[in-house]
Amino acid sequence: MTFFGNRKYLLHGAVALAALLVACGPGGACESDREQADAARLQQFQQTLRSLQTPTPTATPTATATAAAAGTSPASTPSAPSVPAATAYGGKIGLGYDHPPFSGSNGTLGGASAGIVCGALTGVPAGAIVTLNLSGGTGAPASVTGPVGGDGAFSVPFPINSYGPMNAAVGGVKTAAGAALTGSVPAASLAVAGGPDVACTPK
Repeated sequence: MTFFGNRKYLLHGAVALAALLVACGPGGACESDREQADAARLQQFQQTLRSLQTPTPTATPTATATAAAAGTSPASTPSAPSVPAATAYGGKIGLGYDHPPFSGSNGTLGGASAGIVCGALTGVPAGAIVTLNLSGGTGAPASVTGPVGGDGAFSVPFPINSYGPMNAAVGGVKTAAGAALTGSVPAASLAVAGGPDVACTPK
């Protein structure tokens, strides 16, 4: 009877001890309230930290291609349009004169006779204006201007009042818009005398 009674008490004691060990395990009844609160706060902090972490985006082929295109290279830099070099004008001029009776409208110039300077220019656009410097002893004006045709030809009459040497030189050429052109043309000379008229021919 004593043996069985002792076994009964041992069995009850083992059950009580097991219950006590379970109760005092992590999170059990024996764990203090402070330790349970600290564990709860730690778990909440870890969850918040995981929610704030942003995954790093991976580069896509499109983004890589865009970044490569943004780089500077000689092929991607637009080149300035080439400007053709200006063509210098050239050509030749000549002189002539017209005594009364005048031909055409030369009688309206106001001189005793009419001097004529003509030319054939190259590298000059249609509508350009040529300035001609005159000198000599015929009483001609210091300079005259006239339009240049599409083929570079021009003919400009001017008044003269006496016989003598007459000289002409191209003083400049401008486009219809007023831009000055560069170039040179040999000067021309002619002596005005009595007798028949002398036709103007560029030489």
